[in-house]
Amino acid sequence: MRSRITRYYARNPTYLLLFGTRGPVHAAAKFGLFLTALIGLTVLICSIDGTLHIEGEDVGLTEDWFHPAMLLMFVWIHLACWRMFRDVEHLMREMDTVIITDDEHRTVGISRTQLHAQVRHIRRTMSILTPSSKRWYAAALGFMVLLVLTFQISIPLFAPQPAALWGLLPDDEPLTYIVVGIPWAVFMWVAMVGNFLWHTASMAVPLFSMIHRHTRAGRLRVVPLAPDGRAGLSSIGLVAFDLSLAYGAGLLPVAGWILCFGVDLPLIAGFAVYLVFLTAAFFGPLLAIHTSMKNAKQRELQRISRMFRAEYRSLSDVREKVDAGAPVEVNSQLRESVASMGALEQLYRRAEQMPVWPFDSGTLGKFMSLIGIPIALMVFERLTST
Repeated sequence: MRSRITRYYARNPTYLLLFGTRGPVHAAAKFGLFLTALIGLTVLICSIDGTLHIEGEDVGLTEDWFHPAMLLMFVWIHLACWRMFRDVEHLMREMDTVIITDDEHRTVGISRTQLHAQVRHIRRTMSILTPSSKRWYAAALGFMVLLVLTFQISIPLFAPQPAALWGLLPDDEPLTYIVVGIPWAVFMWVAMVGNFLWHTASMAVPLFSMIHRHTRAGRLRVVPLAPDGRAGLSSIGLVAFDLSLAYGAGLLPVAGWILCFGVDLPLIAGFAVYLVFLTAAFFGPLLAIHTSMKNAKQRELQRISRMFRAEYRSLSDVREKVDAGAPVEVNSQLRESVASMGALEQLYRRAEQMPVWPFDSGTLGKFMSLIGIPIALMVFERLTST
């Protein structure tokens, strides 16, 4: 499993430098050493330049909640990506149990060999081995470089804000701005956020697109009374939750920004858009699966109802024979019919409880808790400020 997961980072020089490929514990230790060195340099330069604490509306290093929140976010997204890749590997290894193929004595339009080829292509895309993935990876990092040029260089130089963080003051604090401000921005937005967005998108887009196509073609294997309680599709729901959990890391810098600058209308608007994005990341990939599960549940309930009605009709015939003084074997048949009807009733109740999403209430509760923390922080900040 570990070799499969680390393969996704093998063509990514940034992750090889910052984390390595020896597993999450080694990665955390290596990344921690890098952050310690970077933070030490930042504290040294800010001490020399007098930006540990800044008088007025600007925010000094010791008053900054945003950058510590970003550091916690980096740890979050790295661990979340490892979890996501682990569950993706589990899903792709069991894709035969999720997607129906022609090899199962029926024609559905895709063979097991073709399905495995599609899985291999997704792995190659995630590993930045296909020509298109290399282009998209370069485009993703290029976009993040453009953001750095805009928000770290162009706006501070040509449109300075009334209140800014210690790394965004080129006129007042040029040493801090050049030596640590710009490197921090490149590290945060290009090396970390850019790579994170690439790795999540390179998994989610091809994987869920493939599952969506097979679902629309009627190839999704839905088992209404599966032991996992989610129609045998819990592995798909788990990957969708992992994706939203990874993107939920952005809630930490939102909380840091609130602690630095408070709550204002732009923050509320941006946060609302972010919540819509998180909700779409969780539920969006599962919409076609939800429809398929709902239809399968309805079909299963109808099938059990037909079986119950058939058993009930046969029971009526047997009961008439019993009333007419039938032999002992007819009484035995009566008991069998009653037992079958009881079993069918239990099956119907189980089918009624079948969820129509590939996750349980516990997973949904975790997702709601994820987005509820910053909302509570916003409310608390507004109450304390008034």
